[in-house]
Amino acid sequence: MAIRVTRDLLHHFASKAQLDVPGEVLMGFCVALHENYEANPYHNFFHAINVAQVLCLLLALPDVAAQFLPIDYFVLAVAALSHDLGHPGVNNLFINRNNCRPARLYQNVSVLENYHAALLFQILRQPQFNVFCSVATMSFSSYRQRIISAILWTDMAKHFDMVAKLQQQIEGEMVLTEGIIVTLKKPYLEGLLLHASDISNPMLNFEMSRDWAIRACDEFFQQNKLEEKLGQPPHMPSFTEFNYYNVAKCQIGFIDFICKPLFGSLARMFPAQLGDRAALLNKNRDKWKSVVEEHERERAVEEPG
Repeated sequence: MAIRVTRDLLHHFASKAQLDVPGEVLMGFCVALHENYEANPYHNFFHAINVAQVLCLLLALPDVAAQFLPIDYFVLAVAALSHDLGHPGVNNLFINRNNCRPARLYQNVSVLENYHAALLFQILRQPQFNVFCSVATMSFSSYRQRIISAILWTDMAKHFDMVAKLQQQIEGEMVLTEGIIVTLKKPYLEGLLLHASDISNPMLNFEMSRDWAIRACDEFFQQNKLEEKLGQPPHMPSFTEFNYYNVAKCQIGFIDFICKPLFGSLARMFPAQLGDRAALLNKNRDKWKSVVEEHERERAVEEPG
């Protein structure tokens, strides 16, 4: 089912772009993507599909759509579906601290993101999986650079610089009648859209958002346990137990410090389209806050004085 959804998504954009991609090549590529995602709780093939679907919604926003050609949609869909290929379920800090192979290959800079992109192009080098087979070499080189650039923007180490740049641009350009989107450079815009899609789970309805939050925190906790086993300090010291209370606290912090600044800025740019989602983000935060408060009330009763 997941592979079929991926194939249908890529087929739609390939058709719009008038790309001649044989059906067996398209299906083979989708199967290869699926096989190269690990069965992690969070960073898995279903996360990639979710990110690609959200990206499609963002690409349909007014002014955004006007900046892209049909082929761009296909290129960015490939980037979204590939952005976590081969993810090992631990973060860049762990990879660098333990001098794992990606750290040595990429000099400790965006090591997983570089690895994901490299794995994608290893797949595309095989003719039976090359969905760009009908594209001229010069054009493919350009698409390759754009895919790599977009995937590298998903490194959380770049998040705050990205948000600061966006907020600065908004303050300087909000008065322009043609809109801010036309003033953003395309590589940054593509990275912004993919990164926003990558961290958009708190803007889903609470049931779906909660499921993804639990999955993400499961991975965090597993990394903590692995670090403890290796005698290393945990990357999330406060996450000592994998329970709903800690998940809730983690989500409140994620929403406040990561999501709100980015999606608040995007909602200012597109109030009619994203205003409801920004409001849902706040509602989800309130629900997580209720979880924390209920737990702390129960603990106060159990531990009087």
